Amino acid sequence: MLFGGFLPDVNPALERLALLDAILIDFRTAFPDLYFELRLDRRVINAQAILLNGKRCILIYGGLALHPMLAENSLTFVFLHEAGHHLAVGPRLPFNLSLACDCVADNWAAGEGSEVLHRRSGRRLLIGTALDELARLMNNGQEPELPGHAEPILNCRNHKWAFRKNALEAAQPHASIHTCELFKRETRHGSVY
Repeated sequence: MLFGGFLPDVNPALERLALLDAILIDFRTAFPDLYFELRLDRRVINAQAILLNGKRCILIYGGLALHPMLAENSLTFVFLHEAGHHLAVGPRLPFNLSLACDCVADNWAAGEGSEVLHRRSGRRLLIGTALDELARLMNNGQEPELPGHAEPILNCRNHKWAFRKNALEAAQPHASIHTCELFKRETRHGSVY
């Protein structure tokens, strides 16, 4: 998840560090084949799924992990979304075919991923709360607008947060995705970034 921007240097409260430790323990228990790492010294507001030395890694940077607008549910969703890049089945990112696209990672996080997390660790994701917290960050405190409910660019919901949030709040947020518009566009033009 790329949010952009940086969080100024802050001294994390002990409660926040304890929450992050608890989330990490639960994710390492639920998804033992993935490597989760906090990089609190990096203030970028971001998280990413990558392959490092053949290991499927999830990196959560300090700007995101310590952001005051985010709490337990939004952090849990971010961890699940990043795990979804590695574990979800479906369309891949055009610039890294080993990772699921953002739409598929979102759906996996809201559905199968949250179910596995709960079953294996006891941690529950309250998706509505997570999305509200993330919306505040994505929109700098502004409520998202859906002008005329027009389709997002490239017909991919992840190019606009309001569409992404609406898709996840839908009655069936983890419906199957068979094609990724971004992937189709990039492969049709012969580029994979």
